[in-house]
Amino acid sequence: MVELRKVLPNPADVARQFLQESDFRDLHEQTGGDAVRHVREMRGGRMIGTGRRPLGDRIRQAREQSGVRLRALAAELGISPSYLSDIENGKRTPAHRLLVEICRRLRLDLDELLAAAGKLDPETRRYLRRSPAAARLLRRIARLRLGEGHLRALERQVELLAARKSPRPLESP
Repeated sequence: MVELRKVLPNPADVARQFLQESDFRDLHEQTGGDAVRHVREMRGGRMIGTGRRPLGDRIRQAREQSGVRLRALAAELGISPSYLSDIENGKRTPAHRLLVEICRRLRLDLDELLAAAGKLDPETRRYLRRSPAAARLLRRIARLRLGEGHLRALERQVELLAARKSPRPLESP
């Protein structure tokens, strides 16, 4: 916190300015979360500029729609109720394994929750570390700020490449 204050004398002002230029996750990464806290306080806990709900809100809503009480879900996940409450209130971000279990239990899409958490799964992180070209491509996509339609089209192209790459089963005579 001391180092952040040297770089960012007023995180709330930085957050307001930065939100005009970038999205919520970028802000979180660049400020270490401090400016994010100020932005959430200004907007009642909602993410700004993304049109999406924060991770904790999604988890809470799915839990409540499933009719599962916080204590019961926490016990099923093997965590304390206060830890789950912190996740739902945006104070903590769960580890990947826990996020997978939350998705399984509440029937949520893991990719959507990973995106809401601003995280990558371990396999993707390892791949990006091994492949500079993949990291470049991801940075380029981020700079271009492609919309959902363009991203779906790109995903279809990747699926076509994957189909060509995978060996075809041998046909029997």
